[in-house]
Amino acid sequence: MDDLCRVFPYEKSVMLNVLYDTIDHMGYRTEHANSERGTIAVLSPEPDKRSIRIALNSIPNEKGSIVRVLPEIEDCIGEQLSKVLLDEIAATIQRSMSKCRR
Repeated sequence: MDDLCRVFPYEKSVMLNVLYDTIDHMGYRTEHANSERGTIAVLSPEPDKRSIRIALNSIPNEKGSIVRVLPEIEDCIGEQLSKVLLDEIAATIQRSMSKCRR
Protein backbone atom coordinates (compact mmCIF):
# COMPACT_ATOMS: atom_id res chain seq x y z
CA MET A 1 0.00 0.00 0.00
CA ASP A 2 1.16 3.51 -0.69
CA ASP A 3 2.02 6.24 1.81
CA LEU A 4 -1.46 7.75 1.67
CA CYS A 5 -3.27 4.61 2.75
CA ARG A 6 -3.46 2.83 6.11
CA VAL A 7 -5.17 -0.23 7.51
CA PHE A 8 -6.90 0.04 10.87
CA PRO A 9 -8.23 -2.91 12.91
CA TYR A 10 -11.70 -1.41 13.35
CA GLU A 11 -14.99 -1.82 11.52
CA LYS A 12 -16.13 0.76 9.01
CA SER A 13 -18.80 2.19 11.34
CA VAL A 14 -16.22 2.85 14.06
CA MET A 15 -13.78 4.35 11.60
CA LEU A 16 -16.43 6.73 10.24
CA ASN A 17 -16.82 8.18 13.73
CA VAL A 18 -13.03 8.44 14.05
CA LEU A 19 -12.83 10.24 10.69
CA TYR A 20 -15.52 12.76 11.61
CA ASP A 21 -13.89 13.41 15.02
CA THR A 22 -10.48 13.90 13.36
CA ILE A 23 -11.87 16.23 10.70
CA ASP A 24 -13.54 18.33 13.39
CA HIS A 25 -10.46 18.32 15.63
CA MET A 26 -8.21 19.52 12.80
CA GLY A 27 -10.56 22.33 11.77
CA TYR A 28 -11.27 20.83 8.36
CA ARG A 29 -14.64 21.54 6.77
CA THR A 30 -16.71 18.69 5.33
CA GLU A 31 -17.75 19.55 1.79
CA HIS A 32 -19.52 16.28 0.99
CA ALA A 33 -20.00 12.99 2.79
CA ASN A 34 -21.56 9.67 1.89
CA SER A 35 -21.28 7.42 4.94
CA GLU A 36 -22.81 4.45 3.16
CA ARG A 37 -20.15 4.54 0.45
CA GLY A 38 -17.45 5.59 2.90
CA THR A 39 -16.38 8.78 1.13
CA ILE A 40 -15.79 12.19 2.64
CA ALA A 41 -14.55 15.30 0.83
CA VAL A 42 -12.96 17.87 3.13
CA LEU A 43 -11.40 21.29 2.80
CA SER A 44 -8.33 22.06 4.88
CA PRO A 45 -8.24 25.29 6.88
CA GLU A 46 -6.39 28.44 5.80
CA PRO A 47 -3.77 29.21 4.56
CA ASP A 48 -3.50 26.07 2.42
CA LYS A 49 -7.24 25.55 1.81
CA ARG A 50 -6.86 22.28 -0.07
CA SER A 51 -9.53 19.77 -1.00
CA ILE A 52 -8.89 16.20 0.12
CA ARG A 53 -11.03 13.12 -0.43
CA ILE A 54 -11.08 10.31 2.12
CA ALA A 55 -12.14 6.84 1.02
CA LEU A 56 -12.99 4.24 3.66
CA ASN A 57 -13.43 0.58 2.77
CA SER A 58 -14.07 -2.51 4.85
CA ILE A 59 -11.63 -5.36 4.55
CA PRO A 60 -13.58 -8.35 3.20
CA ASN A 61 -13.88 -11.25 5.66
CA GLU A 62 -11.90 -9.38 8.33
CA LYS A 63 -12.57 -6.90 11.11
CA GLY A 64 -10.74 -3.91 9.75
CA SER A 65 -10.86 -0.92 7.44
CA ILE A 66 -8.66 0.70 4.84
CA VAL A 67 -8.43 4.49 4.87
CA ARG A 68 -7.10 6.11 1.71
CA VAL A 69 -6.47 9.86 1.57
CA LEU A 70 -6.50 11.43 -1.89
CA PRO A 71 -5.42 15.06 -2.24
CA GLU A 72 -7.06 17.01 -5.06
CA ILE A 73 -3.69 18.43 -6.07
CA GLU A 74 -0.97 15.81 -5.98
CA ASP A 75 2.02 17.94 -5.05
CA CYS A 76 4.27 18.12 -1.97
CA ILE A 77 1.74 20.18 0.01
CA GLY A 78 -1.14 17.84 -0.85
CA GLU A 79 0.94 14.81 0.09
CA GLN A 80 2.06 16.38 3.39
CA LEU A 81 -1.51 17.37 4.34
CA SER A 82 -2.67 13.85 3.54
CA LYS A 83 0.06 12.27 5.67
CA VAL A 84 -0.73 14.61 8.57
CA LEU A 85 -4.41 13.69 8.25
CA LEU A 86 -3.57 9.97 8.41
CA ASP A 87 -1.35 10.57 11.46
CA GLU A 88 -4.16 12.49 13.15
CA ILE A 89 -6.61 9.68 12.44
CA ALA A 90 -4.24 7.30 14.26
CA ALA A 91 -3.86 9.84 17.10
CA THR A 92 -7.65 10.12 17.45
CA ILE A 93 -7.82 6.35 17.91
CA GLN A 94 -5.03 6.47 20.51
CA ARG A 95 -6.78 9.25 22.44
CA SER A 96 -10.03 7.28 22.40
CA MET A 97 -8.28 4.12 23.61
CA SER A 98 -6.57 5.95 26.48
CA LYS A 99 -9.93 7.41 27.60
CA CYS A 100 -11.45 3.91 27.63
CA ARG A 101 -8.65 2.58 29.85
CA ARG A 102 -9.26 5.16 32.60
